[in-house]
Amino acid sequence: KREEVFNLETSANRGNVTFRDLSEMIHRFCKLPLGETRLAPAEVMGTRVALTRHLVSDQLEFIGIAKNHLQIRDFEDITKRMVGSDTGIGRIGGKAGGMMLAHRILSSAEKDPNVFLPLAIPESWYLRSDVVEDFIRLNRLDEYQSQKYKPIDEVTREYPLIKGVFRNGEFALKVVHELRRILGQIGNHPLIVRSSSLLEDRLGTAFCGKYASVFVANQGPDLEQRLRILLGAIAEVYASIMAPDPILYRREHNLIDYVEEMAVLIQKVVGFKFGDYFLPAFAGVGFSRNEYRWSPRIKREDGLLRLVTGLGTRAVDRSGADYPRMVALGHPTLRPESSVTDIVRCAQHNIDVIDLKKNRLQTIRLQELFAHGMEFPMLDKIVSLHRDGDIYAPTGLHVDADPSQLCITFDKLLRETPFVPRVRGMLQRLEQEYGMPVDVEFACDGEKFYL
Repeated sequence: KREEVFNLETSANRGNVTFRDLSEMIHRFCKLPLGETRLAPAEVMGTRVALTRHLVSDQLEFIGIAKNHLQIRDFEDITKRMVGSDTGIGRIGGKAGGMMLAHRILSSAEKDPNVFLPLAIPESWYLRSDVVEDFIRLNRLDEYQSQKYKPIDEVTREYPLIKGVFRNGEFALKVVHELRRILGQIGNHPLIVRSSSLLEDRLGTAFCGKYASVFVANQGPDLEQRLRILLGAIAEVYASIMAPDPILYRREHNLIDYVEEMAVLIQKVVGFKFGDYFLPAFAGVGFSRNEYRWSPRIKREDGLLRLVTGLGTRAVDRSGADYPRMVALGHPTLRPESSVTDIVRCAQHNIDVIDLKKNRLQTIRLQELFAHGMEFPMLDKIVSLHRDGDIYAPTGLHVDADPSQLCITFDKLLRETPFVPRVRGMLQRLEQEYGMPVDVEFACDGEKFYL
């Protein structure tokens, strides 16, 4: 083991090591039996650092945390799910790396197998950061690398054209073959294609919502058509490097001269089929610090959740007259609204879903969703009944009411389950390890809590 670790560290520290060579060495190490004795931390720390720098992130602050949690065997699963040329080398980027590290930190602290909503991460695949370099070179798109230095009104004007040019670009055959194989393995499960740039989710610059994320319904028997749509979504994520929002953000944080390398995270959407739709029971965003305090009883360090039913898009970006449920984690039942009328008016009325028939992301009314029936996971924990000018929590596990009487409140989830202390503990644990406030996105399918 000691010899293999030394060889692995030496190879990972070589600038010209190929992905094939490095992944084979990781696999060879992982084939060794665990044994009764472990190598001392000092003997493996350098290897963990080298692998993190080579395959995940080059940010020193991230590496300083990851080396204490990511183990050498964790990198075997990462390399098995990486997409890119065998002769190149690249990283999985900030969003993917942050998800992996947070899951490892929280999993090590989770001892009880009967915990409420076991922790998980979505099944994921990683297009390495060097794939975008090959894409730009193959399609001769180098001229657009200077967009970040142009006046912002010019960037805004030219971005729609750039997005179209990128979506018509071609990918290396190796990448196309790998994605075809992955789609064949996944079948018709909906996907989300997410940016995972090397600048994203850095300590101090989160880039929340700056780059594109594209839902792919992934329906139909024609594999080649589904593959074309997936490739177009990846190209759109690549094009978002040249979008005005991230360029402005990079200028504000003195990151404009950094050579941006965009890795891509392809994930199975968390959720289930319900009628013609696919969606999670609920989703949202959690903050370890609460900057939106509507009562003097609420403390900043207690944290905050924004909860929605369906896809988490409405928790990240509020739209129209809809509001997510705001949860102060120190006082979860304390609402910003003061009356039943305000609670009903500010509740979530529209739900983002993937429409499996129309093969696209869709916004539907609450009544449309539950016209398919009430056999919805955790429904009694999500909705209350609005009758006779008042709001009532469902009395049992089964909700028997007209859809027009339903009001999304999450009251029973917050009052009668360990959900709030569990999420609050997760956020505090992550803040403790990171040494600064953290945000997380999450989704729940009624059985597991997905980071």
